[in-house]
Amino acid sequence: MKFKKKPKFLLDLVSPQSYHKTFLQEVYYIFGERYSLAQIENSILREKLQEPRIHFAIVCASVGCPLLRAGAYFPDQVTQQLDEDARRFINNPEKVHYDSDSKTLYCSKIFKWYRQDFLKVTSSIPEYIRSYLETDLPLQASTPISYLYYDWSLNQRIS
Repeated sequence: MKFKKKPKFLLDLVSPQSYHKTFLQEVYYIFGERYSLAQIENSILREKLQEPRIHFAIVCASVGCPLLRAGAYFPDQVTQQLDEDARRFINNPEKVHYDSDSKTLYCSKIFKWYRQDFLKVTSSIPEYIRSYLETDLPLQASTPISYLYYDWSLNQRIS
């Protein structure tokens, strides 16, 4: 695909028609069934697996997304790989940080958008985040949360 100018945002790469075909049209075959990428994400990965760490593995190529893993996921390593992905995301101060003056947890809107997925395995977002932090922070269920700006610009970084 050639561009007259370098794309700045993820949505600059796709037209409404190609977005529909890529994400919503059932063109992917899995065990003889047709699925769209949206169905794979929501009906299989989220609904059937009930695994909130998947949100650190699904990558849309925007700056706000988790970094793309450098290698493939393998069945015998996927639990460890998802843990690594969760730790990498949560310990990135651009995605999650705590302000000790205001006692506020600042975190990615991924935690807002998929809140119910995270709450299936813990009682609160701050407690979920605390379980993956490499530093000890005074996070409790009652810790106030403020969601960070989600940057939809195209991530051109190599992980």
